[in-house]
Amino acid sequence: MTSIRERLIGIDTEYHTDGLGRIDRVFCLCATNAQGVVYKAWYDEVHPNALEDLKTFFCVTDPIFVCHAFEKAERRALKWLGVDVLQYSFICTWHLARMLQQTFRKPMKEVVESDSDKISLETKKKLSEEKALSYASLCRKYNLALIDTEHKTAMRTLCIMDTTEGHEQEILSYCAEDTAFLIPLLRHLFKEYYDVLKGSYCPLRPGFFDKITQEDALSRLVRQVEYIALFGDIADYGIPISLERVEKVQKNAFAYNNKLKSDFAEKYPGTYSLGKDGVWHGNMSKINEYLEVDLKRLGITSLYPKTASGKLSLSSDTLKEYFKGMDVFGEHFRKMSEITRQLANVAKIDGNPFKYIVNNCLWYESLFPYGTKTSRCKPSTKRYVFGWAKPLYCIIDPKPGTWLVELDFSSQETFVQCCICRDSVYNDIYQSKDIYLGFATKMKLLPKEDWEALPVGELKEKYHDVRKRVKSLVLGLSYGMGKAKLAQSLGVSECEAEQYVEQFREVVRTSTSYKERLMARLGGCNAFSLPDGFVCRSAQNRWENSATTIGNFPFQSAGGVILRVLVKELYRMIREGLKIQLVATIHDAIFFQCEEGDMHAIQKVSETMRTTANRVLAAPGGWTIRVGEPEIIRHGELWTPEHAYDEEAQAIFALDV
Repeated sequence: MTSIRERLIGIDTEYHTDGLGRIDRVFCLCATNAQGVVYKAWYDEVHPNALEDLKTFFCVTDPIFVCHAFEKAERRALKWLGVDVLQYSFICTWHLARMLQQTFRKPMKEVVESDSDKISLETKKKLSEEKALSYASLCRKYNLALIDTEHKTAMRTLCIMDTTEGHEQEILSYCAEDTAFLIPLLRHLFKEYYDVLKGSYCPLRPGFFDKITQEDALSRLVRQVEYIALFGDIADYGIPISLERVEKVQKNAFAYNNKLKSDFAEKYPGTYSLGKDGVWHGNMSKINEYLEVDLKRLGITSLYPKTASGKLSLSSDTLKEYFKGMDVFGEHFRKMSEITRQLANVAKIDGNPFKYIVNNCLWYESLFPYGTKTSRCKPSTKRYVFGWAKPLYCIIDPKPGTWLVELDFSSQETFVQCCICRDSVYNDIYQSKDIYLGFATKMKLLPKEDWEALPVGELKEKYHDVRKRVKSLVLGLSYGMGKAKLAQSLGVSECEAEQYVEQFREVVRTSTSYKERLMARLGGCNAFSLPDGFVCRSAQNRWENSATTIGNFPFQSAGGVILRVLVKELYRMIREGLKIQLVATIHDAIFFQCEEGDMHAIQKVSETMRTTANRVLAAPGGWTIRVGEPEIIRHGELWTPEHAYDEEAQAIFALDV
């Protein structure tokens, strides 16, 4: 039987990219096995048997290929060569190193000022971490030698400039040297990973990793990279868009940007003024004044984050956290800022996201599964249309003869919590005609006779304010919201908020007890984990752990697992004849293209979503997750979520300049 050591083969590729960052030429592939045997191959054209050649050369039937940047480099390079990467096993040392870096440490929300820009400490930390995860940095960390960096830069420059002719042997030697330390690096990382995984707690499968073997741990890493490959294939397809609409948005972006700021200045005098350059400029002092009025009215001045210079934070995330859904200046400013920021990018030549359009699809590089501490996807918002201001979703347009379909889970995290906590009361509420009104009834905020007699539409209308308050309560407590923030969200005093919390906890006592036990769980383990081997570690000093992140981990991470297993199952069905094309994923939703009118395919996907989630969650008999009604986008139709932004999208198009 072949040992694990004999199966490992470190590989690296050298390639050229186009102006969009896509690989359009692969020069070579080099490899080194655990015994130090070296393989080199130069390519003048595509070569689908590239990895088969390696298997033959090293006499290994079931190799595990080790690379450092699978998602952004080797996956794409091998795909360009014509290799089906899903037929092989890979481990990515960058992915493994990054996963080991993830902790439950409290996020840093302070803001500091640099010479020209305001950069959050979290952003600085991220940039530092990314540099620390480079192949060279990791080799230095574990005292592994590495080739001269000047030589490395010179060889990479030849590839980047596509001036490799006459330098083939130099580049091959450099590429081969880059594979020499991949297996030693993996050994160092794997030892740390195995120790973390063995001592971890898996909320979805308690005790799952107590007696895990090294071979099984290694197979979990292979499975993670398989998921990365599947999500990479989705990203490679891109999101279908209308070039005509893109042209209109681009043509009118500058003028509409100015119009939005002009209208905002009219509503909130002094916030913006028209400069000599014909551009509306923000008055930050005035904007801070309006924001201070909001904070005083809501009684949360002391809670709101400030910059190092003492000014109120104006970051989109902060504004969303404190004002989303409220009829206040902070929310109006956030929504206006989101779209004007995106329109400003569209109006530029450099940095314009529309330059990533290829074959009537917006190419968005990667969905980046495992991108968060809870293993959710985290695509870059720069290219990913679903990370833009919602009125710009209007550029999405399926190809003629097809539908673009969105399907999502109904209140996924609520059902996840029911299953993980085994809370039958919570499940009864989830399965009822409306979750929030169901909670209101259990909390005695809605008469039981009305709940039983009236249809859901009438209930929502009659008890609109009650439902809104209970929804804020349920979502706030689910995400670990504190008492002061909860009072602000509910629009009540902290004393009243505390009473609501007690009523809520009494209804879902089983879930509340589970969360309380969970907070203490890190005292007996060094990490939380998922069935596919993903881990998130405890901070070195346990008091630095974020209680909110720990409390959310089982439910958020379960959603990530469901999505990954679902995508893998759908790809299996596609290979067996299901006629759909996966286009994107968003949190708990998937987008796919199917033939126009193919309701059968939509129904199959919906059923698969339901059965997959129930299986992953080991849902008790009779419990089942709900899948929402399909949102169908037809070719030529102007689509935005629930059509709420059609008016704003039409306004951008109609502004003829």
